[in-house]
Amino acid sequence: MHNDQLPFLETLMTVKEDLFFGFQVYRKATHTDKYLKWNSNHPTCHRLYVIDNFVKRALRNCDADKIVGEMKHNKTEPGGTYQFE
Repeated sequence: MHNDQLPFLETLMTVKEDLFFGFQVYRKATHTDKYLKWNSNHPTCHRLYVIDNFVKRALRNCDADKIVGEMKHNKTEPGGTYQFE
């Protein structure tokens, strides 16, 4: 545990100042953030699944105050053309 944080699977658990736990999506330092490009030749259902998975992972693994930041991270990744608007 480093700085009251514990990464577990794809969730980063943090001990807050009030001794409650906080949760957000965890990415290893070596994570590349490369996914299917929207204008690729993959079936549309596969491309939509990637976006659907981003949203579900944010809702499942993040505290309410971290969800917007996670959506912005997914929207602004270099090479990623996903728009959540």
